[in-house]
Amino acid sequence: MNNLKNKENTLKNEVFSQSVRAGRRTYFFDLKVSKSEEPYLTITESKRRFDQNTDSFYYEKQKIFLLKEDLHVFHTELGKVIDIIDSHPELTDAYKGGKDFDTI
Repeated sequence: MNNLKNKENTLKNEVFSQSVRAGRRTYFFDLKVSKSEEPYLTITESKRRFDQNTDSFYYEKQKIFLLKEDLHVFHTELGKVIDIIDSHPELTDAYKGGKDFDTI
């Protein structure tokens, strides 16, 4: 019963949810509202793993929480990183070769 109540509370504060499949990972973008009615974003990376000890699958999750006041800065900086990646294909080669990124 308590578990059901927690699920209802979670659904109440969720405003929008979008999932993105990317290879073996799934990313979830969940816009939520706090108890003080402030919006925030959670980004969850979910990877399916296999536990050989129990002979079963499980999901490993990593989360970050972004508050409303941090969203624009995060968006700006993420855009810069994406632009660098898109305009410098040699970054992949440098990573594979163990080169120092400060020289690129």
